[in-house]
Amino acid sequence: MAIVAFVLIPLVTKWRTKTALRTLSISPGGIETSIGTVAGTVQWNKVHAIWDDGQHIFVLRKNLNGFAIPTRAFADKGQREQFLVESREFLAASKRTEQAAGA
Repeated sequence: MAIVAFVLIPLVTKWRTKTALRTLSISPGGIETSIGTVAGTVQWNKVHAIWDDGQHIFVLRKNLNGFAIPTRAFADKGQREQFLVESREFLAASKRTEQAAGA
């Protein structure tokens, strides 16, 4: 069974990885994303966390799906920092709204 998992997991991961060019933009309404002709929006209330490891900005959704945005996706360091700051602000605002609604 372990051998099957050892072979199957990398194959499934490769199959599920999207290699086409992805575009992302953020707004107070969420993260707009498109890959080729497929487009969608991830609302901030569906995002669990955002963190920066120096090489990538990770956006983890509550369903454990997410994005790894490499530094090369940004025109410069300032644009990257602006994306990180604004996305964290939008996420925090969404969490405050959820807490207020639940209170």
